[in-house]
Amino acid sequence: MERKNKGEANIYLAAPILIGLVILGVLFGILTNRSLRQVERTATDTLQFVSRGCEQYDQNEAANETRKLIMLQGKAKALCTYLSTDAISDDATLKQYVQEQIIDGVLVVDKNLNEVGQSDENQYSMWEDYLATSEVREILTYKNKSVLSHAEIDGKNYAYAVVARKDQPGLVL
Repeated sequence: MERKNKGEANIYLAAPILIGLVILGVLFGILTNRSLRQVERTATDTLQFVSRGCEQYDQNEAANETRKLIMLQGKAKALCTYLSTDAISDDATLKQYVQEQIIDGVLVVDKNLNEVGQSDENQYSMWEDYLATSEVREILTYKNKSVLSHAEIDGKNYAYAVVARKDQPGLVL
């Protein structure tokens, strides 16, 4: 009889432990699944936040770049408007204008795209290929048209604006 009592005692002792382990296992599964869903929601929210931040940054950069190009266009138009034919073809005047306006250079060409004036000796050779494009040549026909863009020349990135001259047929870059 003692053996039965010992066996029954073990069963009475093992049953609550077994039931407790089952309950812990179920709770662990439920809580782990809940935590995983919460982590997934947090990760999704974080990625959406970062994505919106990146989109906003890209939009701000595009807006800043557009402003810079429009300012560059304004500087080119001002050069055409306020300088006479003699001044616009004077390299020293163009060099001074470049320094005052904090730009990299100025190139002035006639209707045949021959150099009339430049702020330094390299401007014409640097931009000769860009002046030959149909997009730039159209400015000679359509005086109100202008080109605002970027070019990579010798590993450097340049923003540029091309507008029609006011004093006679030609372009200012």
